[in-house]
Amino acid sequence: MNKSLFIPYFIVVIVIYIALSFSKEKYEAAGKKELEKRYGKTEFTNISILGASPRNGKIYLEDITGLKIINYSSKSFIALQRQGSIGKYTNYVSTVIRKANIAAYASDHMPYFSNGFLIGYSPYKTTSIWEPMQIISQRLKYAYDKELFNGSKEIWQTSKEAYKRLRGDCEDHALLLADWLISMGHDAKVVLGKYRGRGHAWVILFYNNQEFLIETTSKRSHFNHYPLAKLIEGYVPEAMFDRNSYWRKMSGDLKDYSNGWKKTSTFEENL
Repeated sequence: MNKSLFIPYFIVVIVIYIALSFSKEKYEAAGKKELEKRYGKTEFTNISILGASPRNGKIYLEDITGLKIINYSSKSFIALQRQGSIGKYTNYVSTVIRKANIAAYASDHMPYFSNGFLIGYSPYKTTSIWEPMQIISQRLKYAYDKELFNGSKEIWQTSKEAYKRLRGDCEDHALLLADWLISMGHDAKVVLGKYRGRGHAWVILFYNNQEFLIETTSKRSHFNHYPLAKLIEGYVPEAMFDRNSYWRKMSGDLKDYSNGWKKTSTFEENL
């Protein structure tokens, strides 16, 4: 090739490459912006706002583009996506953003967002941080959902229902303790994950700059301390929530409940 022609040719190639790159970046940026406009920070109301058990509410997605989209499941319904492709962000009919939050069936057999089961209930007022767990360990008997709800495989009770019924499984124990501690002004969250390979729920308490893991199904006769989370083996947290927010464990030490977590949604009660 003639050297006198090479330089202009090279410049043209560079200009075309830059133009294409800019167009692609602009296209993708526009796609992301449009997708966030449609879904990010947009309210998604649960399929049911009927029933009186949990708080009825909606979630606001914090970062939809960073969440993994998986196939629809009736037991984990969160928000239906619309069909359409915008840049590299493609949405499909009958898909949900499961990792933004979860929904569970309540005793009225209707699904509600996880935060809605923390209804702001405490059986009575106390200033002792140990007393709620002491009472729960003595009063609540462990029972599977199928025993309580005519064979239903998975039903969540609100904190008040669990205390009134005095029977429940792991998430019922955890919801009651977390709600009680929150009502006392403490920073407590229900944690969902696995314990020794099986699905489980427990409570994490942030107190005096420490993280305490509370096994709410424990039936010890006396409580005068809570164990530090960093010393407890066998627990694999996947998500945690309080009355208003939901977090996913994304990375880092599984015994660390402050770092490596991502807030994926906020809950707002329908007033």
